[in-house]
Amino acid sequence: SSGINAEYGHRITLVCTDPSHLRALKNPQLKQFDIIALSPKTEDLLSQSISNFPNSFQILSLDFNQKLPFRLKHTHLHPCKLNHVVFEICYVSAIKDSSSCRNIVSNSKDLNWSSRGRGFIISSGAEDPLFLRGPYDVINLATLFGIDFKSAKAAISTNCEIVFLKGLTRTQTFNGILEKSELSSVEDSFIPLPKQLILSDKSEDLSLNKRLKS
Repeated sequence: SSGINAEYGHRITLVCTDPSHLRALKNPQLKQFDIIALSPKTEDLLSQSISNFPNSFQILSLDFNQKLPFRLKHTHLHPCKLNHVVFEICYVSAIKDSSSCRNIVSNSKDLNWSSRGRGFIISSGAEDPLFLRGPYDVINLATLFGIDFKSAKAAISTNCEIVFLKGLTRTQTFNGILEKSELSSVEDSFIPLPKQLILSDKSEDLSLNKRLKS
């Protein structure tokens, strides 16, 4: 009724407990998915995935329900920023279980502090729609995780747009090239970008280069 066209994508989450599992990121069948998330279970797997496969996935989904067996460091976060890979915080367990809530709060605070409030998204992780929450409820919940309003809003809007845009460069381009055109004049020098994605309450034109370089 609002006239906003939503874009829906297909996501797969790969759980990695062994270095051999990372080879699945090169499987051509993953082209059918718009979003690829990776869930490495050790620090070594996290480092390998960032160093060796930075353009093969968009999301790092660590298990924040449990106390992480390692601390997130600059050596983890800086390569993710350069390659537009975001970390994911899932809030559903914070609603359902008090012990998981403590771990999510602790891990989220560490991530927020290490990343300076950047480079992560917040999603539900819910299998039951009863545990889904509206955007401002999620922002309020994020403040309990030690995340400020501005960073929390970005985590459910602009950072999610970056995830989708990187997915487009992975599935619909060759080496990041959107289209090759023969330019006959200055007027012909504009190359069309992908359809606008609207994921927040603020409508704005998206520029692929602007978003991925910000």
